[in-house]
Amino acid sequence: VTRALKPVDVYQKKKKIHAQSVQVAIAPLCDTHVGEYVDYEQMAGLNQYSIDIFNRRLFGWANQVVNLVSFRQKYANISKLVVPMLGDMVSGDIHAELAKTNLDNVMGQMIRGAHMISQALVFMSQYFPEIFVPCVVGNHGRLTQKPPAKDKYVDWDYMMYQWIGAFCRDQKNIKLSIPTSFMH
Repeated sequence: VTRALKPVDVYQKKKKIHAQSVQVAIAPLCDTHVGEYVDYEQMAGLNQYSIDIFNRRLFGWANQVVNLVSFRQKYANISKLVVPMLGDMVSGDIHAELAKTNLDNVMGQMIRGAHMISQALVFMSQYFPEIFVPCVVGNHGRLTQKPPAKDKYVDWDYMMYQWIGAFCRDQKNIKLSIPTSFMH
């Protein structure tokens, strides 16, 4: 019953590139720690983090990927973007400190992050005929204090990826691969 994001059309390049080979752009996205809060004052003005900062960084990342690839496409045929999502997408609550200082509970972190990342992927999908998103879980989204030996996919990162897939399901040029394995 979750509504997918409205699909967008892929922008078609008008100028034909006469490159000798096809290239693939790779733009990893990991360690976003959605939901974590780092107080500016407590860090003596050296650092801070919040959902607004995550949103601005995600926006900047997506725009920079599009800009850099658009520049490179003047000289090379780049029709595919690979966005490896490498885990630690949520702040999680595996440490007592995080559970106390996070901006939201881990379910809120997961769904908010999934919605925002989905919007970034749909935005970028206008510029690439194909976007492939291989996903692995990190440790911050795990449900246990100690890393499990089995069922490593039982993790909030895994759930986030499933929601990203649901939000992006109508965008036919975005494909996610979400294995239950801890590696891809």
